[in-house]
Amino acid sequence: MPPNPPQVNADYRDAATLQLRRHYLLATGKADDPETLEIEGRLPDLLEGLDDTQLRSLNGLVSDLNWVRRKGAPAPKGPKREDVSPQDRAELTKASKKNPHEVLRLLRVCAPAMRPDGIAFARATAYLSLDLKAVAVVFFDFLAEAADREELALHGFNQVYRLDRDAAFRRAAAVVASPTDYHPLVVAYGAALLVEKAHPFEILPVVADAHAQFSREPHSVSNAGAFYRLVGVVHHVLRDLDTALWFYRRGLRYWPQSPTLHTGIGMILYSQGKEARGLHHLWRATKKKSLTAAPYLALIAHHFRKGEYAIALGLANDGWENAQSDDEKGSLLSWMAMCRCELGAERDLVHGLFDRAVQLRPDSKQIAENRQAYLEHLVGGVVLEWPHVPEVASHPHVDFIDSEDLVLVE
Repeated sequence: MPPNPPQVNADYRDAATLQLRRHYLLATGKADDPETLEIEGRLPDLLEGLDDTQLRSLNGLVSDLNWVRRKGAPAPKGPKREDVSPQDRAELTKASKKNPHEVLRLLRVCAPAMRPDGIAFARATAYLSLDLKAVAVVFFDFLAEAADREELALHGFNQVYRLDRDAAFRRAAAVVASPTDYHPLVVAYGAALLVEKAHPFEILPVVADAHAQFSREPHSVSNAGAFYRLVGVVHHVLRDLDTALWFYRRGLRYWPQSPTLHTGIGMILYSQGKEARGLHHLWRATKKKSLTAAPYLALIAHHFRKGEYAIALGLANDGWENAQSDDEKGSLLSWMAMCRCELGAERDLVHGLFDRAVQLRPDSKQIAENRQAYLEHLVGGVVLEWPHVPEVASHPHVDFIDSEDLVLVE
């Protein structure tokens, strides 16, 4: 029987947060920094409030963080590969996902006989299931930097982006600065993350070299689809539409049902005046669940501008199921309000939709002005003309890179 798991309460989380901060300070050579010494002075009092099970668990967490600072190397005086018994391996294999603490304990036992990227992946997953997201980020980031398998490296990078944007941008900067230290797939992801922040002359040579290297090596269907999609996004954001289209279409050879690829192709074709073909791809993008409302927002703009308000409203409702960010949700609510208004809905419903849109996107001048125009229409009987009716987007936002799972990790 595995031991009872520790209680992950507020005191445990506080101690874990301090240990994590100490880890970052030590990793950057600040062992004698005043902040490090202050943390080490606070920890004993905080640890006094924990029971023995919690203390053992936190000691394990510290051991796991030490492993990261050693770049996945075994502890010099720790157990060796030959110390790991078949029974240890069998227990780890059978460890219940409902008890991640037991998984973490067994990983420490079996680590000498495991690949570092497999250890990091399992630890990241376990800590994430405990809702210790900041700790999980450490191990996902380790994968991005050090995983032997490119799909694991990309998966780690993608998870860092989902959990901690600042950490993801720091890793992206490191990737673009030293691209030969990383898998081409990871370089493409880092470039896609930084493309809105860095100068094109900094990004494009890195992407070109990654493409040349990627083309010389065999890859799985999943990895190839992910690479061409990411490079397509880089060129799309930079408005190099023909090149982006080439990469997107290449990606479709591997991911023919990808909503991201169909959205990118649809946006470009529509912007080039090939409306029917663009709409075809945008509608295809809505046929499969994704993590973005981008194809819906593009189609809503098209149908609203044609006066097809019922179709636009249906798309806004469907897009809500895919929207992840507050920006997308705020935009959808604004479209819902405008469509409902044009369809003669009650003022309270329209007003409420606008209010929710403004709450989610308080920095949007367009939504605020459309809301104000509606209020003036209600109060003064002014003929309603929307100040801002968005056009079909011609290029994606950086969140577009996270619109579906990038790779299959087993």
